[in-house]
Amino acid sequence: MIRKTKITSDQAFKLEVIIEGVLSFLRLSKDSIYADYTVLECQKSLRKTLNRTATGKRIRLSTLQFMFSPASSLQDISLANNWSDEYLELAKQFDLLSLKA
Repeated sequence: MIRKTKITSDQAFKLEVIIEGVLSFLRLSKDSIYADYTVLECQKSLRKTLNRTATGKRIRLSTLQFMFSPASSLQDISLANNWSDEYLELAKQFDLLSLKA
């Protein structure tokens, strides 16, 4: 069973801003040969989370933590597409949300 986490409306808003930031860069990105997931797969997963937060549903926190972890596909894609500094700032904002499982 996959555990889903309920977040507050304030956390949801901040998370949506972070995800929209990542999606804005992904729209202009190409796949990285080093990433386990394609740009399209990352976009799909992040959009799914956006839809869940927008409707007040629980999110899969473990998926987000995996996506924003060091050496993740998002980081590999950001490096390959010259937005790694921006990614690191967005990942830092995600870490500061202090979401708990």
